[in-house]
Amino acid sequence: MRFYKLLKQYEDLLIVRNYAPKTIISNKRIITRFWRFLIEHNIRGFNNITLKVMLDFLEFLKVSEKYSHNYVYLQMTVVKGFMQFLYSHKYIDSNELNSYVFIRPKKELPKDIPVIEDI
Repeated sequence: MRFYKLLKQYEDLLIVRNYAPKTIISNKRIITRFWRFLIEHNIRGFNNITLKVMLDFLEFLKVSEKYSHNYVYLQMTVVKGFMQFLYSHKYIDSNELNSYVFIRPKKELPKDIPVIEDI
């Protein structure tokens, strides 16, 4: 099945799940960026995506695109969700990303909030 048809089906699923319009646009942009990455690296089709491919994409986002850890986490989570959609609808035979857990960035308090030691 063609990429844009799959992307449209995923978009329809997000609409049914009541995602915000801006979230849907963002997710589509992230998935399209991932698709372009696959094409640039001669990876044809979502059945050929391994954990190594995802780690290469992760490295690409960190080094080439210079995205923050939070934004890289968001991108990896969106791609993982799309891959789960493809797997659950039997568009791909397996999903290696199912067993991989992306480490969520820790949240930090703003600098101007006093901590207990300062009080």
